[in-house]
Amino acid sequence: QTPPICDNIVIDGCEAETDSEYGIEWPATAPNNNVQQDCGGPDVIGFATRYCNGNGEWLAVNASSCISRVFLEITDRAARLFVEEPSSLTSTQLEMMSMEAVILVDE
Repeated sequence: QTPPICDNIVIDGCEAETDSEYGIEWPATAPNNNVQQDCGGPDVIGFATRYCNGNGEWLAVNASSCISRVFLEITDRAARLFVEEPSSLTSTQLEMMSMEAVILVDE
């Protein structure tokens, strides 16, 4: 007879948990498996990964592909500077763009 299966428990694997650094919920996972989850939160896009090792222990979260929406907005605005003719921008326009970037970061 097959034992019952629970969503939060995997025999000899990693238990479901929410990591304290990123707040990402990781599902119960069989050993020697990599899991991919959304980065979490409305201000971050992308995917994080985490490996459940053969001992049933979670390894560190790899959030290297998680990108802040603020960072994307700043890089988008910076990219527009290169599209426009930089010499046509006034010092006031450049100062305003810098101030907008600071405001985005502070939000």
